[in-house]
Amino acid sequence: MNKNIEHRNKDKACKMMKGKHSVHVVHGLIYDDETNHTALESDKSWIWTDKDGLNKSELDLYIPGKSGNALEDDLKLQGGTSRLQGDPNSSIHGNTNEQISDNNSHHSKPENNNSNNDVGSNKSLSHSTKAPPLVVFIHGGGWRRGHHASWKYFISRYDTNIFMALVHQLIFRFYANFGKTLAENGIPCAVISYPISRLQFPWTIAELVTSFLTNYLMFGAVFILGLILMAISGCPTVVDLQDYLLETTWTDLNPLLTILCMHGAITQLLIWIVIMFNSQNYNLTKQAAIFLPVCLAFISYMISQFIMTSQQQIMIFSIILIMTSQLSLLYLQTQVPIVQHPQPVKSVARCISWLHKSRKWQGLYDPESIVLLGHSAGGHLATLLALDNTYLTNAGCHPSVIKGIISMSGVYSVPRIATSWMAKHFIIIPAFGTDQSEWEISSPLTHVKNRAMNGIGIPKFLLFCAESEFPFLQKDASDLSDKFNEFDVSHEYFIIKGTNHFTIASNFGRYSEHYNEHVTKRCIDFILGTGSM
Repeated sequence: MNKNIEHRNKDKACKMMKGKHSVHVVHGLIYDDETNHTALESDKSWIWTDKDGLNKSELDLYIPGKSGNALEDDLKLQGGTSRLQGDPNSSIHGNTNEQISDNNSHHSKPENNNSNNDVGSNKSLSHSTKAPPLVVFIHGGGWRRGHHASWKYFISRYDTNIFMALVHQLIFRFYANFGKTLAENGIPCAVISYPISRLQFPWTIAELVTSFLTNYLMFGAVFILGLILMAISGCPTVVDLQDYLLETTWTDLNPLLTILCMHGAITQLLIWIVIMFNSQNYNLTKQAAIFLPVCLAFISYMISQFIMTSQQQIMIFSIILIMTSQLSLLYLQTQVPIVQHPQPVKSVARCISWLHKSRKWQGLYDPESIVLLGHSAGGHLATLLALDNTYLTNAGCHPSVIKGIISMSGVYSVPRIATSWMAKHFIIIPAFGTDQSEWEISSPLTHVKNRAMNGIGIPKFLLFCAESEFPFLQKDASDLSDKFNEFDVSHEYFIIKGTNHFTIASNFGRYSEHYNEHVTKRCIDFILGTGSM
């Protein structure tokens, strides 16, 4: 009996997550004219592919229900703030990758289970004559981490942490789940990246060491597991290695210490192999990505030859290779431009303006009906754009096109995060600087009163907070809801059981009946509701 109930629940969750529309993805880059960027193809440097590459916005546009033939093969997307109407001379290029796949409240509402409909099925757009709203998803990451494909951040010149890249790709799978789920339910969604900040010296050393140790332990665990499996199978090589270690007399160095150093060198070489296959993420050409580790290994080898014993040579070679490799990664990090508020929110505003004005997508979505969906820092950016209309206005987009905001575990008070010493130095100062007046200005809570008192309409809000959320973010969400109640702002606020700061985003559209009922379905109904406004 219980098994049958569990099976029916799983089927229901599957139906709720999956829509009836096929999904096609268009990838594009939007360069910012303010900083005079050039396209990747125009940079002829032998070492660097694009020195200003971080001053561009990247997006994946998930399009529902269109055949591959309906999309141009060589889409040339227009970007910047002065050329927004499909200029064929744009420095922004896109391509299509077909992927086929089978009302308002002023207070917090409790969760309920009174709906048995599929996600968005009651408002299916398959036969609708009106173009659906466009959702713009803005990723989180504390304004200094993240990417619209989150794993790519951890294999880039920001950070090289292969373990975290695997975790994000295989477990969390941010953030394609938002674009795919919405498009499957007939809602176009642009999942965007924006320029992010970075740690400055000496704080970046801590992140560098942490990533190295994580990679070291991960490859070590894989190596040990491999040896155990080989030993169980009776592999002669492993048996000979064991006998060698037990019988050899090491007069100068402990054999375990030498092995640990050798493992560190092997870890670095494996990291550079990964970098070779992802050289663009480091703004390196293929030639430079291959030449640099070879050069480092050669230098380490030559220096180690001045040591008398072979055991010492192995150890010195490994230590020098590790140090020079880490210094090279540190140098690549320091070449990342320093990005601070308000550059990220300006970049997101330019993306929205381009999506609003572009002629390439006429008929695919309603450019006058855009919904912003953000997680964590992305929730902060979405909320700030809605409450401070100067960013969209300066980007050439009228704020009235924003019909709704969905924020998951968003940040609404920057100074509150800064009360934590670690968060202050590793998140707030890199992203917002040391001027505390800027912290206040960049906080969405600061702008609710001014926006409401000026008689300027505020779009509808749908706020989510995880049950196991960081305390300061729980307080942020509660305060924003109270502030909306005070000024009669249309909104809904829900605390989602069984989620934390990360799973509230990673579970979107996945096989979870409770989550899909209380988050995915509410989001889709909210988005489709804005299209009828």
